[in-house]
Amino acid sequence: MKTILITTDFSANSKSAIRFAVQMSTQTACNFVFYSVLEITTPTSWSKTKAEGFLHSELLRGKEQLERFLDKTFKQLKISNPIYGCEVQIGHAVSDMIVAYAQKIKADFICMGTRGAGTLQKIMGTHASKMVNSSPVPVIVVPKSYRFSTIQKVGYSSDLENLEDELPTVLSLAGFLGVPTEVYHFNVLSTKANIAKESELNVAYQNNLCSFYCKQQKVEDTFVENLQRVVRNRKPSVLVMFSKYKPNWIERLFFSGFTAGMTFDIKIPLVSFRKE
Repeated sequence: MKTILITTDFSANSKSAIRFAVQMSTQTACNFVFYSVLEITTPTSWSKTKAEGFLHSELLRGKEQLERFLDKTFKQLKISNPIYGCEVQIGHAVSDMIVAYAQKIKADFICMGTRGAGTLQKIMGTHASKMVNSSPVPVIVVPKSYRFSTIQKVGYSSDLENLEDELPTVLSLAGFLGVPTEVYHFNVLSTKANIAKESELNVAYQNNLCSFYCKQQKVEDTFVENLQRVVRNRKPSVLVMFSKYKPNWIERLFFSGFTAGMTFDIKIPLVSFRKE
């Protein structure tokens, strides 16, 4: 049984993460833990006793708010008698707090909603983009538009450089969900060379419930545009990528060489594993 830490700020955007986590639970056994951070500052003129009393009351109020939010959301989703844990903490380094709590409870995934298409901050929000860059716990970012849909296959975008290390992780996720894996690789080789490479890889991994699709990258298009094209054509239910543990990884991936206004219209959940 996997443990999924679902972050929420009580907004409509965060409900997409709940929907996806619930969908996962219909295909395999999952533990849910809901987590929220209250960013509260007390006046420096307050005494320690007054500040602690205020923070304690706000923490209790936050926990009650989370319970009401979850109760209302589960009723809207027509889910009866859900079993879950929840935690509310006060702090300011929200991304770090989420990761620390995920590690504390040994969560297998952090699941959080996104804000839809647009620039990076609009897509994910600052907390999600930071965690995709650096979290040692795999992060699932779910688009605001996500609705219940059976997970039928996992797509994995790979440069093939670390295939032997990364593919078992992807296959484990797919096996956990009971679905096959498709591996997408882009390069500048000719179509004939890609067909040969694709055939070679499919033969080598034919017993792993995965298939390879090697595509010639259109040089006039960005990586994201090539990726979006194959996602539209192949229709994976989720997309897996591995991030390098370096600052601004996702900015370089989506924006490198282009204007900061470029959009990545994510329509399916994105699962980010950190490269070792």
